[in-house]
Amino acid sequence: MGRRKRVVDTLMRKCIERGWIHGAVIAAELGASRNAIDVLVQKCIKGGWIDEAVKVAKLGNRQLTTKKIDALVQRCINQGWIDGAVRVAELGASQNAIAALVQKCIKRRRADSAVRAAALGNLHLTTKQINALYRVPSSR
Repeated sequence: MGRRKRVVDTLMRKCIERGWIHGAVIAAELGASRNAIDVLVQKCIKGGWIDEAVKVAKLGNRQLTTKKIDALVQRCINQGWIDGAVRVAELGASQNAIAALVQKCIKRRRADSAVRAAALGNLHLTTKQINALYRVPSSR
C-alpha cells in the first residue's frame, strides 16, 4: 500500500473514532484502501447511514451485498425509520428482509410503505393484512 493510501486510511480511522462519518466518507473519496472502505461500509451499516454506505461501497467499485442491504434494512426497522428501510430495500434486499419490512409497516399502519415494500418482493398483501392496515382502533 502506498503512502497516500496509508495517510487516507489513518484520516478515515480517526474520523470514524470520533463519529465523524461524513468526514470519513470525504477522506475515502481521496483514495482509501479496500480494507478501510470495507470498515467504513460496516460502520455506516451499523449506524444506519444509508446514503453513505451506498456511496462508500461504490468507491470500492462494489455494490452492497444482499447481506449488507438486509442488515441496513433491519437497522432502519429497529430505529423506526420505515421510509429509510423501504429505500434501502429497493437496493436489493432479500425476500426475508422485505417480508419483515412489510410486517413492520403493517404493525405501524403505514399503508403506503407496506404497499411499496410488498411490491419490491413481488408480494401481495392478504385481506387480513389490508384489514390490519385500515382497521379503526376501538375507543375503549
